[in-house]
Amino acid sequence: MGELPTPTDHGHIVAFLASDFVRLVTGDDFSVDGGALAKYWPYIPPEDSAGPLPLVTQDVTETQ
Repeated sequence: MGELPTPTDHGHIVAFLASDFVRLVTGDDFSVDGGALAKYWPYIPPEDSAGPLPLVTQDVTETQ
């Protein structure tokens, strides 16, 4: 939308969540970001950091 959210914008979602209109709402994610997520989605990581992270062993049975 081209502008940053104000504290009032955040207050509106808080007031909405505190109202009776959300009595059956569960497990939602509300973004108050002025459309930034929609504008910059999808994020494509640089080629050198693409792919899965290396596995870290969690075997704690080894003794030293």
